[in-house]
Amino acid sequence: MVKEKKILLISHDASRTGAPIVMKNLALLLNECDDVQFEILIKHSKIKSLYKDFKSLAPTSFLSSWTKRINLSLFKNLFFLNLNRSKIVKKYIFSFDTVISNTITNGDMHFYLKDHPNVITYVHELEEAIVNCTTPKNLQNVIKHSNCFLYPSIAVKENLQINYKIDEKKLFQIPAYIPDRFHEKEINRNLTRCKLQIKKSEFLIIGIGTNSWTKGPDIFIQTILFAKKNGLNVIGVWLGSNINSIEHRRLLYDIKKMNLTDYVSILPPANDVINYLSAADLFFLSSREDSYPLVMIEAAMMELPIMYFKGSGGASEFVETDAGIALEYGRIDSVVSQLSELINDTELHQKYAINAREKYLRFHSKESVSNSINDILNFKK
Repeated sequence: MVKEKKILLISHDASRTGAPIVMKNLALLLNECDDVQFEILIKHSKIKSLYKDFKSLAPTSFLSSWTKRINLSLFKNLFFLNLNRSKIVKKYIFSFDTVISNTITNGDMHFYLKDHPNVITYVHELEEAIVNCTTPKNLQNVIKHSNCFLYPSIAVKENLQINYKIDEKKLFQIPAYIPDRFHEKEINRNLTRCKLQIKKSEFLIIGIGTNSWTKGPDIFIQTILFAKKNGLNVIGVWLGSNINSIEHRRLLYDIKKMNLTDYVSILPPANDVINYLSAADLFFLSSREDSYPLVMIEAAMMELPIMYFKGSGGASEFVETDAGIALEYGRIDSVVSQLSELINDTELHQKYAINAREKYLRFHSKESVSNSINDILNFKK
């Protein structure tokens, strides 16, 4: 009889964003492994969008309240009565065979993880995100206490090697698993376009992400401006903006000043981005930096061509030249002729769309990712 593996998944939060969704989908695959038992620990409790999703897959707790559940079992043993909170948490974490920490920014968790025999860090960030989202001390904790690092793209791997001197032997590529929902496209397309009041003749360009500088919502708006000034019948929808932020107000300010109010919508995060991707004709990854964005893979799954900037991260590894449009970094003025060609050449649009979905099936379907999961579970330092 095979010994059951105990795994702890650690997420920095439960937001409906790329890294937590990747972890949720990883949990879906782990749920199908007969020899695996796992739990989910969420570091920050402020955002709880995915909490119910996590909880439906495994026992799930926020770090702040974790000991309340742990105490019920551990405090029955007199040995634990004299331990303080941090020792209780650490003791419980060490009961797991493997810990998978789902971001390189979890360095503050390594107070509990140091000396654990098998800590795996899944790195989703490139350099700009690393510098802005963690501290040098916490980053060094991650590098020191991780037995191996998972990465989604060569861009992430190269950054880890060049800037942090991570040994090649500790680096393992794992593609993100995205459940296939292409069968929902036709009905969702009509319903969502009707909801957004988009005409059949209008070419819908969608961008998805927070309103942070790295995601480039300002670039997205300017692209729609260039397209409209050159007579293209396009509509832009940006999904994922924090509508209570100053960045959101600034985006609305630009839209008004550019006379784009009727042509660009900046919307808050949606519970299901698939509905919006179904309605779109092109996915524009306007990011200045993005390691290997989940929404790009979801767009490909829904058979959308992808437009992105060269040198912005891992998108080029997926899209290449046959699944969309590669723009010179920052050259918004160069987009018009290529967009015009895509809009007017239905065969080219279809070719890019089909190729994008074929790449999704080849790299990110359940069948293609399952073997990688088995390799991780059997990893030994």
